[in-house]
Amino acid sequence: MQGFSKDVRHAVRLLLKKPGFTLIVVATLALGIGANTAIFSFVDAILLEPLAFRNPDRLVRLTTLRGGETGLLSLAEVDDLRRHLDVFDGVAPYLTDAQYNISSDNAPMQINAVLTGRELFDILGTKLLFGEVWPEEYDRQRSFGVVLSHGLWKRAFGGDPNIVGKTITADLAPYTVFGVLPEGFEFPYRTDLYRCIGVYPDYEDRSLRYVEAVAGLKQGVSLEEASEQLRALGLRLAQDFPDTNAEIAFGMTPLEELYVGNLRPYLMLLLGAVTAVLLIVCVNVVNLLLSRAMGREKEIAVRVAMGVGRLRLIRQLLTESLTLSLIGGAAGVLLAHWSVSLGSSLVRVQLPPWIEIGTDAGVLLFALAISLATGILAGLAPALQASRPDFNELLKDASRGSSSGSRRRNLLRQGLVVAEVTLAVVLLAGAGLMVKSFSRLQQADLGFEPENLVTFQVALTWKTYRNEDERITLFKSQMIEQLQALPGVSSAAINSNLPLTDNAEGDKSVISLAGQSISDQQRNPFVNSQRVSEGYLDTMKIRLVRGRFLEASDRRDAPPVAVVNRQLADRLWPNQDPLEQRLKVGEIDSSWPWMSVIGVVENVRHSDVSNPQEMNLYYSAWQRPDITHYVVVRTSLPTSDLEAQSKRIVQGIDAQQTAFNFHTYPQRISDRVWQRRLSSTLFAVFAALAAALSAIGIYGVMSYAVGQRTREMGIRRALGASGANVLRMVLGESLRLALFGVALGVLAALGLAFSMSSMLYSVNPVDPIVFLSVPALLGLVALAAGLLPALRASRIDPIIALRDE
Repeated sequence: MQGFSKDVRHAVRLLLKKPGFTLIVVATLALGIGANTAIFSFVDAILLEPLAFRNPDRLVRLTTLRGGETGLLSLAEVDDLRRHLDVFDGVAPYLTDAQYNISSDNAPMQINAVLTGRELFDILGTKLLFGEVWPEEYDRQRSFGVVLSHGLWKRAFGGDPNIVGKTITADLAPYTVFGVLPEGFEFPYRTDLYRCIGVYPDYEDRSLRYVEAVAGLKQGVSLEEASEQLRALGLRLAQDFPDTNAEIAFGMTPLEELYVGNLRPYLMLLLGAVTAVLLIVCVNVVNLLLSRAMGREKEIAVRVAMGVGRLRLIRQLLTESLTLSLIGGAAGVLLAHWSVSLGSSLVRVQLPPWIEIGTDAGVLLFALAISLATGILAGLAPALQASRPDFNELLKDASRGSSSGSRRRNLLRQGLVVAEVTLAVVLLAGAGLMVKSFSRLQQADLGFEPENLVTFQVALTWKTYRNEDERITLFKSQMIEQLQALPGVSSAAINSNLPLTDNAEGDKSVISLAGQSISDQQRNPFVNSQRVSEGYLDTMKIRLVRGRFLEASDRRDAPPVAVVNRQLADRLWPNQDPLEQRLKVGEIDSSWPWMSVIGVVENVRHSDVSNPQEMNLYYSAWQRPDITHYVVVRTSLPTSDLEAQSKRIVQGIDAQQTAFNFHTYPQRISDRVWQRRLSSTLFAVFAALAAALSAIGIYGVMSYAVGQRTREMGIRRALGASGANVLRMVLGESLRLALFGVALGVLAALGLAFSMSSMLYSVNPVDPIVFLSVPALLGLVALAAGLLPALRASRIDPIIALRDE
């Protein structure tokens, strides 16, 4: 231990004697270690941190599958899962996106609610902070039991410890508080209140599918075993209930996928990218340490002559590289802390409270581990080289030419440069594909014009407006009329299921066509069902293909009508005229009225910006009124001004209501593609860093080679070689290194391109522009990096070079 501390003190003294060299190495290491630490912070928090529930690895999410598309469950099917399967400890249905108004400081406050069964909290292993869950019978009858989140309890009720048993008012109806959840509990996300699902006592109707379910696997039951039992149950129900279940299967995914499923591939891709950057950093540090070791050859030779053993020398040299890497690691942690703060601000979704992205103890241990690994990896080759001095060559003048030892070092340095060029090509090709993909996605035709559109939500009070169709229609009509009267507003409309919003993926409906058999109906696709007001088409600037759009005359007393998009029309009525065709929402025997198709509109990307093949159905919000809806306004007003005036209008019509969730449409679209934007931006940054580090590596190798071959260059000039000849020779060598690395890199990049093809939008993994421009770019980088050493070599004075002969 005493010897090691002595080595550290000696290393620090040597590094302080060369502050310029030390600063360059530390800065290079800080970039590599900092980038890796920052990305690992995201990976650790999002992918490695377990869900904040009991036995999170045994929690699964259950859905239905129809025609390869994911759908929801009926409460009857939830009962089937409970009764007929022995692989689950419990199954709890849940319905998200419910909205309630409660009073706070004499003003209505909108809260997010989940309707669920009492089993939910047992399945998730959550004990209430106060009270208990509502009684079991509440799940089977229209009842008003609730459990409050910790945040709502604090925010709206002042943290009243006696809240259990009290009655609170939500949507002007009385609700009994049965319990309060502990701080940090959240399921599935952003939830203020949990209400018993008995408000929907539809346990006998299999056609009403509107819930998801969460279940806990029993100990000893594998995902494969549970999947097999789910498959068997689906086949059994298809036989027992052919009218509703003939084409229905059950799907199961780990609950973790609900939170991190779409993030995983992007984070793993970025982790691979920063690992490549760290390897390039190691290569450059090796080259720097080799250059420094060359200047210490005589010192090391003297120490060997005095009896210092080789292992002792290696230990000393490794201590120096480890000291540098630890200092670089400390600087990298500071850089990572700043980068994580910046990166977290780019994450455009609200993560669950247990996901905290930061430089915690685990991240610091990771930084320490890669700092030590980098120090050993970067310092080992220079230490081995320097610990074997060539005494015969050291007795000669270094300017007499390259010794066998220097040639070995030069070959090693050249091989390392080829490796970093290879990695740079891989990163540049990957970045080129990601950036081009994201650019294509931004240019994709959404089917509407999002510029100058502002959206918000209104959820009318359940007690006052439920089943009061005339009151709902009057409220919405007055609101739209007053919004359109505002200066700076050109039009306004409503939609129950607005494209590219948070819940756009979950509102899928079954449809039936007039004249279809039950078996044909069961093969119909799920559609994005949307209740809209007249003027919605004009407000969104969705192009009409045939027929007409909904008009003000399409009210409750008029014949029911619908508009379909081109994709749905082609699917349902191939080679037929869709106008005047009749369809309905739900099964053939559902209570929904038959609607006549009056128009066909252009396709609109509804739930996924990258999916142009979605099927959309529009029908009149006045013919089937609903209490919850989005409002979309085409305006030149700033969002803050429109928000203030919209809230004034809504509360002017009904003081118990409020408007919430204000966003511009470009913001909503950005929120849907933030993973792609973040990954393409960071990938491009890492690729640019890799190209810059490769240029530094080529420059270092060529400078070293020119220094070693000064005498050779002098002889060439003395024998009549021109400066241009020497310039071409040196530049040719740098290009040869680059071309060899480029050839290897292109092969590796092809493998990367095919592995990331699922993340690319409208881009060929072997894109010719990317795979031609990257080698050209690296060639220019090699030329630029080799130019200064080549110019220096071409200007060598043969008299000065040979003066000491």
